[in-house]
Amino acid sequence: MRAFESSQPNQNVPLYSIGKKNSKIISWIFTFAILLLNLGCSYFKVQEVPVANNEDIANKLNEFNNQSKYMVLHRGIDLFHLQDPVIDGDNFTIKGNITAVGSNHIYKKVPTIGKSGKYNPKTQNPLNEVHLYFSNDVDLNIGTNDEINLAKLESVGIVDKNTGRSVANVFLGVLGAFAVIAIIIAATKSSCPFIYSYDGQDYVFSGELYPGNIIKNAQSPDYLRLSGIKNSDGFYKIKISNELLEVEHTDQILLWVIDHNKSTEVLLDPMGKPVYFENLVSPYAINEDGYNADISIIENLDNRYFSFNSNNTNSKNTRELTLKFKRHSNAKNASLKLSAKNSLWLDMLFGKMNEKFGAYYPTFQKNQLDLTKDKAEEWKNNQSIPLSVSVLENGVWKKISDIPSAGPIAFRDIGLSVNLENIKSDTVEIKLETGFMFWELDYAAMSFDANSEAIIHKIAPSLAITNIGKDVTNSLLKADNEYHIQDEIGQSVEVSFKAPKQNPDLERSFFVQSQGYYTYIRDYEGIPNFTELVQFRKPGYFPRFSEMQYNETVVPFINAENQMTLK
Repeated sequence: MRAFESSQPNQNVPLYSIGKKNSKIISWIFTFAILLLNLGCSYFKVQEVPVANNEDIANKLNEFNNQSKYMVLHRGIDLFHLQDPVIDGDNFTIKGNITAVGSNHIYKKVPTIGKSGKYNPKTQNPLNEVHLYFSNDVDLNIGTNDEINLAKLESVGIVDKNTGRSVANVFLGVLGAFAVIAIIIAATKSSCPFIYSYDGQDYVFSGELYPGNIIKNAQSPDYLRLSGIKNSDGFYKIKISNELLEVEHTDQILLWVIDHNKSTEVLLDPMGKPVYFENLVSPYAINEDGYNADISIIENLDNRYFSFNSNNTNSKNTRELTLKFKRHSNAKNASLKLSAKNSLWLDMLFGKMNEKFGAYYPTFQKNQLDLTKDKAEEWKNNQSIPLSVSVLENGVWKKISDIPSAGPIAFRDIGLSVNLENIKSDTVEIKLETGFMFWELDYAAMSFDANSEAIIHKIAPSLAITNIGKDVTNSLLKADNEYHIQDEIGQSVEVSFKAPKQNPDLERSFFVQSQGYYTYIRDYEGIPNFTELVQFRKPGYFPRFSEMQYNETVVPFINAENQMTLK
């Protein structure tokens, strides 16, 4: 195979023009990129665990121990693994078998609080680690089982997936900067505003706002979890930017600050209702379209995911994943945690469909703005675009939620409440269903009867300043159709929210609520193909179109690779 050749484009020719002239080539590159996405390295970041006193330290370590975290001890540049740790809060000690750190927990750079590290998700697993940083005079020796004085503990770090770095690495590392820009801008990318959270040092990519909201009358509030955001001089800060060929209309931005018990995790469901978790458990069995599947794929947040693309098709051209959980005795309520996102493949499909409008596309898009919300939702549901979630209730599947678009760039943590009162079985069975390759699922777990005590602050912006210094605060305060419009690539707005006083005994979680819509800037040419476009009105045609495109473009690559392997 020939290597990709990197060259600088003519600086006087717009990238979208280059892409338009080479749309077939770019489309093939895009397909190839999808095949390569899992080959790139991912990044993690060690976040400091805030602790107030010795009791707090002991409680945190016990919590990590109960979660079966992989415990790494640091003494200067020396690393050790502590097996089977036992924490003695009264004597403020920790004890366990000190061994060498496993090869799948060793990286080129020693994990350091506040720093990012690179790992290969196929051979390394940092996302289950907790790091204990001791002073240089602590006595640690491999093969011993002695008590360690926690008074010599200087800091504690927990590993989070550094999504912002991973996104840049996958795209830029696999294809190179120009190829990615050409693919995103010129070929098929259909996204929404990007949002970044300020972590005290820099703005870190957090996700996408109001994904899939391309119809003005069909706007709905969108809720996105923010990780890594830190208090900066009494304010929490985010940045919203336009980085694609589209016009973004943002109507409202609110920051949710939720203070809750340290043993509890909180997420928001698609309607903005808090969902609480304690002692999450993985499913004991998974079934993918009628066949047993590998549970380990969704046990950790590790960028290994189900793609809903098995060979077992059905009349709706959808794919199903069934999860079975062992029910806790007498539990009346459950909380389902999912980490999922739309696929880049789905973006490509929308681009392929829109391209069939040719020069008529601007007129079509203008007409779509006035489509009613009910009509828009009806089409999406008929095409199995949402991630449908159901629970088996006495032999009958009962719909819990249709999760709306989450965007293709970063996985989202989503919570759903599940009522168990009418379920007689000791197994809770959940079904996830969507169109062929429309979604990707990285993680699934369930909690039962979790503590739901929390203090919720909904905070309007104190200040919103664009990249050219304009104050647009008033346009983001409420959903009133007074939009902040970003109609050019590179435009951004930094939004600040006054930080409420925090109780040190409580954990703090953050979410951004947004509302708005966006329209694409496309310059398609030619006569519209109405003969095929009318097919997309039929229920189930879009997932069928997805499978046809997969068989035409991806399968030949797979077959060719298999032939080369046989040789």
